[in-house]
Amino acid sequence: MYYDGGGEDSDDEWFYSSFKRYDDLSMYNVQGSISSMALKGNSKLLLASSRGQHHEILELSVPKKIIAGKDSGLTRDRDFGVLTGGYTTGLVKRILPLQVGVVTSESTGINFYSIPNSLDDTDIIMLKQVIKKDVESYPITDANSVLYYGIDISDVVTYDLSSETSKNISLVPDSTETLSKEINSGAIGDLCSKHGNIYICLNHSGNVLIFDPRKNHLLQKGVYCEPLGGRWTLDVGDSGHYVATFGSKGCLRLYDSRNFNKFLWNKDFKVQEEFKSKSDECICVRLSPHNNLVSVSGIDRNIHISGINEIPKDNNLFIHDGHRDREIQSISTHLWHPEQENLLFSADDTGQLQAWRFKGS
Repeated sequence: MYYDGGGEDSDDEWFYSSFKRYDDLSMYNVQGSISSMALKGNSKLLLASSRGQHHEILELSVPKKIIAGKDSGLTRDRDFGVLTGGYTTGLVKRILPLQVGVVTSESTGINFYSIPNSLDDTDIIMLKQVIKKDVESYPITDANSVLYYGIDISDVVTYDLSSETSKNISLVPDSTETLSKEINSGAIGDLCSKHGNIYICLNHSGNVLIFDPRKNHLLQKGVYCEPLGGRWTLDVGDSGHYVATFGSKGCLRLYDSRNFNKFLWNKDFKVQEEFKSKSDECICVRLSPHNNLVSVSGIDRNIHISGINEIPKDNNLFIHDGHRDREIQSISTHLWHPEQENLLFSADDTGQLQAWRFKGS
């Protein structure tokens, strides 16, 4: 069942060593390949999976043993539980939880689904609105109850879920010599919203633009970097100060948005050969909400964690190597828990979900 690559620990050796490396470690299997997930609050997880032509989204309860903390003692609830679920129209690549439901970006378009609560007569997640048809895996985010989506900075769409109205906006900066290079490749790799601002990560280059929707103009741009190719994604820390971008060729860049004239540091990871065909789809970068840590995945079977304030080195602060199945072709995504320190969730394309709390130094 588990992968035992040349020179790596055997399954038994890895299992016994995990007691020294983890305070908590839980594994849960779903049918099919996990394509995306997102936390809903601090005790529920939305997870999308696919089996051939069948695609679904599940709402899972996070085990109380995990979210109670490492010193909680004996806890009866030790496994994930399915609360609600439903079929989606396509393969879900992005999940955006909202207070009234969930927006998904799928292989068939962008949709809004309602999630039943404990007072409803049904436990089925149901399609409520088709926001955009015939678009594939568009970047999506929301700010001030408005959805933003698009694949190019010249044509971003805002969508109001309550009125079901949309409008097109342009995020193209004023033309300058430097910015014109970015505009030549204005494809959007990812979108993120923090403190009411929209952070745009440009594909192929990883450059960052910050848009203020309240004033309808760009606040600033990140450091211009020559395009490295591949796809880029980003995450923004809860404070809005740190911005991390990660490219499918393995380049991680860290910025301080208060001084976007240069990045704090960059670090190159090796993309394993068998993961190169999938890295464009599955790269993921996350900033910890608790401490100055940044994590990446999608370049191999592992989740790599580095310290923000440390000078980048070849080795990482921590590497989670619990996804060991020989059949794994990609780590689909990973997330930090919003309240529990050092607690993460990760998923792979064989259908395994893992919750793990690594031991802090």
